[in-house]
Amino acid sequence: MLDYARRYGGTCYHASCTCLMGSHPMSVVDSELRVHRLDALRVIDASVMPAVTSTNTNAPTIMIAEKGAARQRLAAHPGPAEQEIDRTDALYTLHLYTFKSDRLTI
Repeated sequence: MLDYARRYGGTCYHASCTCLMGSHPMSVVDSELRVHRLDALRVIDASVMPAVTSTNTNAPTIMIAEKGAARQRLAAHPGPAEQEIDRTDALYTLHLYTFKSDRLTI
């Protein structure tokens, strides 16, 4: 039965919302997309969304990736990169996607 499911099974759903973000005991990542209790590992994809969007997940996933990459660059090279973070924050606010406290707010 498992073999049949692997061969013929499929889904029409977008893979998302599987890595809870926040400080909750069940959360997987923090607001900086860092995996709790694991150094140097981040989850930067649709799995950190709190809920499936009512539209295609491509655009919000790209925004999460851009934001995560900017945060990672800032962590690796503190200093002038903050200007880039400010620029991307403005872009995400324009698109109504911003990281607030310990969850992604849509």
